[in-house]
Amino acid sequence: MVSAATDPTLPPGLERWVAGHLDRCRTPSESGIEDVSEVACHPTLEVVACTVAVRQPEEERPVRRHVALVDLVTGRHRLLDVGEPESRGAAWLPDGRRLALVATPADRPGRAVVTAAADWSPATWLAGDRAAQRRGQHWQPVLAAEPPTPGLVEVCAWSPSGGRLALLVALPGAEISDVHGTGSIGAPGDQSWRPRVLPAPATARRVLCLWSSERPGDPVEQVSARNVWEHAWSTENSLLVLTSDGGGEGAWYAPRLDHLDLTTRAVTPLHQPAYQLAQPRSAPDGSRWSVLSGVQSDRGLPAGDLVVGRGSRHRVVDTRGVHSTDHHWLDNRTILLTGLRGMETVVATMDAETDFWDEIWAGDETSGEYQPEVAARPGRAPAVVLEGHRRPPTLGILEPLGFRQVLTTTGPGASHQAAVAGDTTTVTWTSGDGLDIEGLLTLPGVPGPHPLVVAIHGGPVHAWRPTWAGRDPHVSVLVASGYAVLRPNPRGSTGRGSEFVAGVYGDMGGADVEDVLAGARLLIDRGIADPERIGVTGISYGGFLACWLPCRSDVFAAAVARSPVTDWVTQHLTSNIPEFDAAFLTGDWRDPTSQYRTRSPLAAAERCRTPLLLTAGLQDLATPVSQAQVMHAALSELGVESALVVYPDQGHGVWSVGTLVDQCTRMLAWFERFMPSDRSPDRLSTAG
Repeated sequence: MVSAATDPTLPPGLERWVAGHLDRCRTPSESGIEDVSEVACHPTLEVVACTVAVRQPEEERPVRRHVALVDLVTGRHRLLDVGEPESRGAAWLPDGRRLALVATPADRPGRAVVTAAADWSPATWLAGDRAAQRRGQHWQPVLAAEPPTPGLVEVCAWSPSGGRLALLVALPGAEISDVHGTGSIGAPGDQSWRPRVLPAPATARRVLCLWSSERPGDPVEQVSARNVWEHAWSTENSLLVLTSDGGGEGAWYAPRLDHLDLTTRAVTPLHQPAYQLAQPRSAPDGSRWSVLSGVQSDRGLPAGDLVVGRGSRHRVVDTRGVHSTDHHWLDNRTILLTGLRGMETVVATMDAETDFWDEIWAGDETSGEYQPEVAARPGRAPAVVLEGHRRPPTLGILEPLGFRQVLTTTGPGASHQAAVAGDTTTVTWTSGDGLDIEGLLTLPGVPGPHPLVVAIHGGPVHAWRPTWAGRDPHVSVLVASGYAVLRPNPRGSTGRGSEFVAGVYGDMGGADVEDVLAGARLLIDRGIADPERIGVTGISYGGFLACWLPCRSDVFAAAVARSPVTDWVTQHLTSNIPEFDAAFLTGDWRDPTSQYRTRSPLAAAERCRTPLLLTAGLQDLATPVSQAQVMHAALSELGVESALVVYPDQGHGVWSVGTLVDQCTRMLAWFERFMPSDRSPDRLSTAG
């Protein structure tokens, strides 16, 4: 095992510079909060409960998440001390008297807890009166350590009356989305030596459970027979559930929207499209339902058409060009939604009966860690966590006069990041078939022409958005080192509607290749990019293109592929989501003339002359480490410069501080070896 700090093939001091840069960028505000998410608005008070990420400066794990209360008038905030290391996913009782959340005990992850005292109030917590807090509330465990509840509670939600709490429980063996690193849920007390057994047992799935707040001593009751991915209350005695027959992660690609009657246990299918579903929602009286429907490539990246139904009848709503990513019912006919319209994030309401559209806010900043999100406050202006190139995540209200800031994460780290972040603008170019493509271009604060790195997002159904510059540490390191970075949104990206997304369906590595290459040519033609110093990088699907593009073009001086796919045949046979490639490729993996062969970088490796660095996580179930291994071996045998870095305790992507520093260091060293930036000597002189 060799770290970047001791690897003799890397420039001396480079790892120290990268670690110092990322550490300075992570220096939090006085509160220690560096991100805000999962905003839950109190039903009547000007208070929200939200999940905040708090920096852990002395720990390898970069942050811990806690539920915090925030006063929307004064900005006062306070973390909820539930006596456990972490908490998240707050949900208010409909009358606001109680708060449920998911806590993580040190001895048993994923237990749900709920406030139990009737006289508990947010004001007590915000005032900081510890004695009053102890008198006015305590945290009561919901789940007992007995089947079917030894798994991980992922989501909790109150029934309309507050009499019951619905809990989505991932049982031991249930798999984790690649968006969150892949892997599987372990049983309490699991030892690291325990094998992963295939096929997974039928118990390795997600189930829906109910807990009675009126009879807290009663056991938790499992109410679902099919695997459940998401749920929402419809009435006091019924739920909307996204279900599938199987429990494996790949079963998510064929979900069904059901209505579950809790009295009779009858399940009524409502909607099963050819593509994917996300975010079941119900009107307050249960008369209507809604869901996002469309081509989606990853669980946890919701986007699609907004479908509204009554019973088994449904229709696609006209959202005025907004590709919806989050929505909530404000009353029995009004929906609050947000999404992308190109690079623009939009928040609006629409009438489910008349389709009347009222645009609340639109701008070149955005919200949400993965996709745009908005928090509903019926009868009041919505809450949102807004961020932009130089604005770190900031909780506020979208009032008629604009965004009112309430809680910001600005601190020394954000200030340092802003100073070295360069400038980001939206650029548009025309692909080979005449289709307009958009992207984000970030230029360092030095004269050009610049060495350019084309960074490609995962998915493919995802998108680059104008997020805070510190959101992506890889881009941050490159720009601070003097590289320009182009982040294209080729066909298949969210933000341009279902037809644009469908352009990659059955054509991965096809027309999207020209979408990316045309963007690089534009910057070369404008004198922005140095044609001798063009690189490419990406993760997951972006990692696939980072391997595939050098097999299609000789424009690239270097490439770095993280968690890539390089051979679709073995990807289909070894990944935990073979349903993904079966949906997005044409043909059969057994057919040597199909896209499984003709779109695989491994099969075209003899056409690659670009030095390629591959990184992978040994625990990755989505794009197994073998994908990087075979491409490295093939290129090495063909005499092409290649290197392989495998992280033994990481999955799909990296999460620990040490691993992130190592990966960013190796990426930067690779590009500087083959396409050095003009800033390299100055930076390296301060790195030792």
